[in-house]
Amino acid sequence: FGNCSTYSEEECIGIAEAILESEDDIVAASSEFLDISTQEAQSLLKVVFARNTDDQDSCSSNDTTTFLGADSNIDVHEFNDEEESIASADSADDYIVEGECELCEREVKLTQHHLIPKCTWKHIKARFMKAAKPYEKSHFEEVKDILGLGSELPEGISYRTFTSGLTIRHYLAHHTAYLCRACHSCIHSNHDNMDLAERYNSVEKLLEDEKIYKFCKWQSKQKKQGKHTLKR
Repeated sequence: FGNCSTYSEEECIGIAEAILESEDDIVAASSEFLDISTQEAQSLLKVVFARNTDDQDSCSSNDTTTFLGADSNIDVHEFNDEEESIASADSADDYIVEGECELCEREVKLTQHHLIPKCTWKHIKARFMKAAKPYEKSHFEEVKDILGLGSELPEGISYRTFTSGLTIRHYLAHHTAYLCRACHSCIHSNHDNMDLAERYNSVEKLLEDEKIYKFCKWQSKQKKQGKHTLKR
């Protein structure tokens, strides 16, 4: 990042996030620790704020100016616009890669499904924050009750998940499944987003639903659509 060659961009962002939570003058601290200019430190912290936009409900423009300095020229609304752009791209119509659908197992173009849908993150993140201390104390039954995401903890959760708002967001953003458009549409037509978040937050759980299972079994026998559609 900038002139900082010692750390990768992800490491710089992680360091800045830690500084954000522990230092009064975060711009100066980031600049000194990473050996980068004040302007580069402000740009780095802008990235941190942008990647953690689900915290913006409690972070006003005045708060941001206080954090980064009056000369930072950073508009907090820019982060909300970016988040809306990302959210709008999370659609069953957006193909991202070609491979095997995790539900019907056909080799086709795939979409990305967030197993905990984006529109529920604000509510689910609050549960994660509340569950942080019980998880640290290994009170896993209490954690499961607080999260309300099933009888087992969601796959991939670790101590690092609960470190900060950013690490929680990182977990939610990467807790995904690659599905064909038909299967993706099927699950959303059968369940609302909160139901998917709380009861169907894994591929295995999705396949426990009889309607989804029957559809995926039928879909697995369908021929992959070719480059040209033949009409009869």
